[in-house]
Amino acid sequence: MTDIYVGAAVRSVLELHADLLADYPGGRTVGEVLDTQARVLFEAFQREDPRARVQLSNWSPVGPMEPLTAEIARRTVEREHGFASPPDAERLALPLDAEFEAAVFDLLGGREAELAARLDATPDLVRRRSVFGHGATLLHYLATNGVETWRQVVPANAVAMAKLVRARGGDPRATMTCYGDRFTVVDLLETSAHPRSAGVYRELRAALDPQRRS
Repeated sequence: MTDIYVGAAVRSVLELHADLLADYPGGRTVGEVLDTQARVLFEAFQREDPRARVQLSNWSPVGPMEPLTAEIARRTVEREHGFASPPDAERLALPLDAEFEAAVFDLLGGREAELAARLDATPDLVRRRSVFGHGATLLHYLATNGVETWRQVVPANAVAMAKLVRARGGDPRATMTCYGDRFTVVDLLETSAHPRSAGVYRELRAALDPQRRS
C-alpha cells in the first residue's frame, strides 16, 4: 500500500465531508455535490467547527470579518470547484464522470497498476477533464493546487504516476481554470506547498517538465 501525504488542513476537510466522500461520486450531479458541501460547510461554521476555516480561508468571496450566509457558503464551494460565477442549470445537472473520478482516485491513491489497467481500457482518460469549473486533467490533480481541497494529497509514488500518465499521452502544458486565470500543470505545481512537504517536488517537476532546470 502506497503512503499518501495529507496535510493537516486537507485532512480536516476530508473529515468534514466524510459522509459525502464515503461513496463519491455516487451518481451525483455537479449541483448535488455543490449543494451538499455548501450545506455541510455552513452548518459546520454555525456550530463553530474549526474544520470550516480551511475552505473559507482559501475560497470565500468575502473577507474574514463578513458574516457567513448560506449563499456565501455556496459561492465558496463553487469557487473551490473552479466556478468563477454561479454555474447555470445545465451545468448543475451534469452527472460527474464516474470513469474519470475513479481514475483520479487511483492516481492520488498511488495505485499504479490499477490506473494503468484503467488507461489500457479507456485511453482517452488522460485527456478527459473534470466536469467542475476548473476542468482539471489527471496531471493537474498531481499538482495539488487549484482543485478540490480534499484532493490536494500526494502519493509517495507521485513521480511514477506522473510518468505513467505522461507516457499515455497526458499533456503537462494543458491548462485549467483557477484563481481567476488559466494555468498549466507545472505552473500550479511550482506554487503548491504539498509536493514540497511530501518531499517529491523536484523529481515530480522533472517528470512533468524534463526540459526545465530545477
